[in-house]
Amino acid sequence: MATYKFTLRTKKGKPQVNRHGQAVIYVQYSHNSKNAYFSTGVKIKPDQYQGDSNQDKPVKDKTPNAKKLNLKAQSIKADITQALLSLSNDGVEPTVQAVRNELNKPEEKADTNEVNLLQLFETFIVDYRPKGKKPAANTIKNYKVCQHRLKEYSGGQPLRPPQITMKFYDSFVDWLGTNVEMNENSIGAIIKNLVVFLKWLEDPDNGYGIIFPVDLRKFKVLYEEREVIYLTQEELESLEGYSFVSNDKKLPYSPTQLEEARDLFVFVCYTGLRVSDLMRVGKQHNIEGDVIRMKAHKTGKPVAVPILPPVRSILEKYNYNLPRIVEQTYNKRIKVACQLAGIDSPVETMVTKQGMKTYPKVPKWQVISSHRAIATFCTHAMERGVPVKQIAEVTGKTIKVLLRRYIGSSTEDTAIRTMYKAYGFEMTVN
Repeated sequence: MATYKFTLRTKKGKPQVNRHGQAVIYVQYSHNSKNAYFSTGVKIKPDQYQGDSNQDKPVKDKTPNAKKLNLKAQSIKADITQALLSLSNDGVEPTVQAVRNELNKPEEKADTNEVNLLQLFETFIVDYRPKGKKPAANTIKNYKVCQHRLKEYSGGQPLRPPQITMKFYDSFVDWLGTNVEMNENSIGAIIKNLVVFLKWLEDPDNGYGIIFPVDLRKFKVLYEEREVIYLTQEELESLEGYSFVSNDKKLPYSPTQLEEARDLFVFVCYTGLRVSDLMRVGKQHNIEGDVIRMKAHKTGKPVAVPILPPVRSILEKYNYNLPRIVEQTYNKRIKVACQLAGIDSPVETMVTKQGMKTYPKVPKWQVISSHRAIATFCTHAMERGVPVKQIAEVTGKTIKVLLRRYIGSSTEDTAIRTMYKAYGFEMTVN
């Protein structure tokens, strides 16, 4: 007699898991005391499995995307049912090998010319799980921006796999620069996320296995080196010491709102924490003596940040419960705070219009944001001789990203002085 059911494969009584702690749901087919295991392709944590007794829905309802996962698992079971029916119609005994052969019969695959990538992008945003984890909210937001730009570029027409060529890449990049007036770094971010999506479609484990007519490694992620903007020590001290008071000026924010934004910004200037991590700082769960310990929200990597005196002062000011401000609002408020504090030295920016780049200078306060606080922390740490590897560990960023985006040009002088000192020479002061 033939039977088949959902199950997890075990070893020494425990479910077999991959390096991400996930187990694969199999359909166990049995015939005359012989067994075969057919993978459903569904990967879950062992505690998300309903158990062998529930054969309708093997994945617990509370599991993310449980409905889709159960449908995917049930489709394999349905394939086995169809295989048994075909063998019965042909008068063939449904042995383990016979069922395996029936399932492995080549079938006509959908023509990739009929696949609309714009529709699949929505599925990607829902199902994509790098390293078994749901992407951060900002990452998902960036995927949606990429999807939106692709739809705009396509003008409402389907985008098919055979169209993904170097000609498409060149045309899309040119369109982003000319029509959307994006700079190279913004275009690079779009291309980076596009490649993640297309590589996901190439992976047969995701149910597609689409073959594109171009090596996706040729889709170059553009990046333009730009001046890293940060606050000098003098500017930081001016911001720290500024008193926000009510006056006759029609400011968009109250003195309290500006003070809170300033305190959060200064806090990051001395810790290097991202906004997503900053909003999680609290005495209850991640402050141990003179160190803040947590896992970075974006990367999941452990971060240990020393609590310097300015940081301790801010923590005590708010009784270890820092103000909670939405990042977009925070970025608007800190610009106003910096403007009032007189942080207005001219800095060069880049503007792309109709494919043409210009480099106007604006007061520094206009370009201040949460990232500028991290750049201030990294630059000042380097100036004080902290090795870049340690800065990377504190901020949870890679050394490559730090050197490219977060460490200012004043560290060039620091590096030169360090080299002179290392070789026993004195540097001539100009």
